[in-house]
Amino acid sequence: MDTTRKTARPISPTGLFWNERGMICCEHHVPHPGSDTWRWERWNAMAVEDAEAWRSENGELPQCECCGERADVEPF
Repeated sequence: MDTTRKTARPISPTGLFWNERGMICCEHHVPHPGSDTWRWERWNAMAVEDAEAWRSENGELPQCECCGERADVEPF
């Protein structure tokens, strides 16, 4: 019997994910969905509205803290 769980990675409209502490990662560097880290740190897909609010506050789009990949958002 296979006891491993397969949790699908949520789709992120921006290509980025962030946790409740504010850490930002791309789909290649985010913790595996369903893992303890994913659940305990409350990772979620970053919405376009959140990326735009980030850009308004900081002057540039958010990016992955590991590799620098920027949010995939249409210019306004």
